[in-house]
Amino acid sequence: MVLFALTALQFASVGIADTVTTDSLRRELSGVIQVVAFPSGKDTILSPIVPRQSSPVSLLGAFDRANPYVLTYLLGNAVGFDRAAILYSAAPIANRQSAFLTALRTDRRFGTALFPMVASFALTRGTIVSGSVGSPRDRRPLVFDSLVAFATRFIVPEWNAARHRWIWSLCAKSTGLVELPIARDDATEAFIYGVVRHAVETGALAPVTSEVDARIAEANRSAPLKSDKKEQRRIQRELWQRLTQNSALRRLLTEEIRSRAAYAPFAVPLGS
Repeated sequence: MVLFALTALQFASVGIADTVTTDSLRRELSGVIQVVAFPSGKDTILSPIVPRQSSPVSLLGAFDRANPYVLTYLLGNAVGFDRAAILYSAAPIANRQSAFLTALRTDRRFGTALFPMVASFALTRGTIVSGSVGSPRDRRPLVFDSLVAFATRFIVPEWNAARHRWIWSLCAKSTGLVELPIARDDATEAFIYGVVRHAVETGALAPVTSEVDARIAEANRSAPLKSDKKEQRRIQRELWQRLTQNSALRRLLTEEIRSRAAYAPFAVPLGS
């Protein structure tokens, strides 16, 4: 069997065309996203990954470098067609790779979430954006406190039955996000997921992860032999409430929104 990985490639340098169109962005997808096959024992597993490697330059590559994990999240959560039917079919690997990219280029849900952000990103670099990409996105207004609360939902405490312990992880699946303080939106989810994951991996959110670790340790000191959904929700809510007041998280989101305000998929008044 094989492991298929949807790969958002990183780029070593940037060379961007003078004009961006919907067709040019669709063509770039094949240079940014690959369907890679790996041996994986008896199973076939689909796993989005972002390797650190060079690739031919493109606008999508520049966007991915400036906004790590946004594209990866969209690949895992905002594809409107049945990708499993393509990737796990009996067709030759090359045929499946080609079929997936062909479907992705014209997928309305994926394009609606990604292309407006990339087009606005291109404008910040002085690149002309053709009307074929669509009119500027009407960015929905969000209250900052609600956005902070939303960011906490990606940090998920969960009971590990095998170890009889509470652990926590970053939620990479839209279906795993619960009790959201804002309406669901693929682009906003991907944007905030990218900010949170990159900050955790680089240590920028060390004060936040330290608080999460402390809360998990506290839960484990009184952990029962098993846990149910009700207990999990209680611990999640307590942690999320604490984190909404975490100054490091609030500062990080303020800085990231300000630095990417021109192409974020939402508008948040941050004051002076």
